[in-house]
Amino acid sequence: MRRLPEPSAPRDDEGGYQEPRSNVAPGSFAEVRRLMPKAAQLLQGLEAEGWAVSESNRYDRPGTRFSRDFILNNQKYPELVVKIAYLPANVPNTPNIDIIMLSTENLTGETATEYRGLRQWSFAKIKQKFEDIGDFFEDALKPLRVKLREQTKSVALRDAAVFQNFLKLAGANNHQVADQVMQHIRAKVSPRFEGSSSPCPKIP
Repeated sequence: MRRLPEPSAPRDDEGGYQEPRSNVAPGSFAEVRRLMPKAAQLLQGLEAEGWAVSESNRYDRPGTRFSRDFILNNQKYPELVVKIAYLPANVPNTPNIDIIMLSTENLTGETATEYRGLRQWSFAKIKQKFEDIGDFFEDALKPLRVKLREQTKSVALRDAAVFQNFLKLAGANNHQVADQVMQHIRAKVSPRFEGSSSPCPKIP
């Protein structure tokens, strides 16, 4: 079967969504600020603290939408990562969706490596080792998640100033938000309530 060529992006005189023209470099802080003007204070704070864009991706085809994501890293905090997602509105009179998240996804060590490996198991492989999927979650993933929660808690408390500043900037200097989240992080890890739905270790 002959493969049809990919459609080209719309010209100026054609319909369809067109990405706004800009002279900012793709994958830069300047691009993120242009896409998310309401997050200017948080983005400015991150850049001032030494966070840098290490990866950026575009997911939608030309002529439709231009969803973007960005990964920010900081050499001072190797276990931490800032993940940014921008989803432009696809329907008139609806807002864009902006997501900025501080996570411990770069956590390393034997437990994190084993957990990520198990998350890649196919259903067929799980059935070879466990009677049902519930046993896999309960007996294989959950114990590792409890350990990872303790480890991410330690990282978050060690770098508490980073999290507190991020929360204050994200919450428009609402100190109650930062205090509530940090209180949640300090809480005792309960194996009873530790789920298995998250694909990688994150701060609660």
